[in-house]
Amino acid sequence: MVKDEANNIITINAQNLGCPMPILKLKKGLSIYAQAVEFELLVTDLGAKKDVPAFCKQQGLDSEMQELNGILIFKIKRVIS
Repeated sequence: MVKDEANNIITINAQNLGCPMPILKLKKGLSIYAQAVEFELLVTDLGAKKDVPAFCKQQGLDSEMQELNGILIFKIKRVIS
């Protein structure tokens, strides 16, 4: 996990990890950086296309996905009310 201090974004690299590791790494990041609002999750496992948005919805998080050179990039934000 890498924290971008300037933008307060936590990047979690879960490339080359199969299910359920990307979700577990995201869960750990959410716990460690409880005050962080925005996360970026990098994944190569195509199963994450369904798994990550479902997990985010279940946790009350907003998520967007884009794909770049075979890497799924999820932008995940805590919903602050």
